[in-house]
Amino acid sequence: MAIQKSGQRFIGALGKLTYYKSNGVYLVRENGGSERSYIMEHPKMSRVRENFAEFGNAGKQAAEILKALRDSIVRGSDNEFFNRLVTIMVKVVKSDPTKSRGKRTVLNGDLNLLVGLRLNRKVGVRNAVMTPFYLQFEEDGLTIFVPDLIPARDMHTRPNATHFRFYLQAVSLSFQKKDQYDGVLFEGEMLPIDDETYHMEFKLPTTQLEYPHIIYLFGIEFFQYLCGEYHPVANLNSNACEIVATDERAEVDEEF
Repeated sequence: MAIQKSGQRFIGALGKLTYYKSNGVYLVRENGGSERSYIMEHPKMSRVRENFAEFGNAGKQAAEILKALRDSIVRGSDNEFFNRLVTIMVKVVKSDPTKSRGKRTVLNGDLNLLVGLRLNRKVGVRNAVMTPFYLQFEEDGLTIFVPDLIPARDMHTRPNATHFRFYLQAVSLSFQKKDQYDGVLFEGEMLPIDDETYHMEFKLPTTQLEYPHIIYLFGIEFFQYLCGEYHPVANLNSNACEIVATDERAEVDEEF
């Protein structure tokens, strides 16, 4: 790396040199090659290579999860969700007890580390809805109970919201090949934000899911009833969704 001192300074690439600006200083450096070779080949850099391999695996599988969760993400995730997802997936990789550093993968890691991850960092379901909810696993799926809910009393919502709806999503992934995932979505009844007491039960069958690694999400979204139609509230930051459970159906021994 060297400092550009000429009267005319550049930003960009020219031949084997890259001209750039960092912290207000114009610099120039020689393109790749030696530094990369040093990292990838020198014995002292073995730990760096191990970290690269595991981070790459975590990022790749996080991208698969992101695609699988699209039905929930479009309802109100924030721009930093993927970064938070990758951070946790790195922890999942590191929890793999079957392989040594650099060879650990998501496949044998602890997906339960995802539980509690919010799609919108600012609000989770337990913040949007102050009454507790309960999960019950069954052979054919997941049931969630929301007892004694009085919406006008127990919800944090936007001033213009008139109605709400709970939803459940389950996605299954193989973590073996790209785009091997499927999912099922359940949307509850559209209900008014009033002083009525509701005792709700939502059942999400998952027998049709094909792949062994399952992630469950529970969410709530808010609407404004206007001119005979339900419109999503303009600010989706009031919507909440989070990962509430994971499940493993079978073990597999390959990963892409």
